Amino acid sequence: MGYYVTIPLFSIILMNTKNLDTISVGYIIAIFAFAAKGGSLPLFIFPSLSHNIKKIIMFGTLSASLGLILIFISNNFYIIIGGVIISGVGISINILGIQIYISGNIVEKKSKLKNFTLQIWIANLTAVVGPLITGFFFSFKYWVFALVIFIFLFWCLFKLIILF
Repeated sequence: MGYYVTIPLFSIILMNTKNLDTISVGYIIAIFAFAAKGGSLPLFIFPSLSHNIKKIIMFGTLSASLGLILIFISNNFYIIIGGVIISGVGISINILGIQIYISGNIVEKKSKLKNFTLQIWIANLTAVVGPLITGFFFSFKYWVFALVIFIFLFWCLFKLIILF
């Protein structure tokens, strides 16, 4: 959810609040997309790291939150890039942890299919809702990014409470 809600807002927020040009924002978005979609590669290379699912999910949540906070407090292009990488890797690891949890802890095939379908449905719904939210908040600046961080943190906390 965090990825699909953040991407449509992210370029507008960076241009309006960080005073970055279009090319810099394009680089940041591309790096974020690459990190968010490929950031769980270390768990693929070293599968022994994926044995403790709770730690993976907590590490992913904390990494994503730390990256978003770095982006929020900094105006330096390179620190923003670092925050984007940390946040993207956190999101990627978090999603992988949830998928490992669903596939390993749900015995019935019907329930497993239902949970994976729900996860994909939520991701697709946020892909549609994200641009709508962007259009609504287009004219606002700083507090919008703080709101996105708050929603993401609330969602992660809710997810952790449900899983544990």
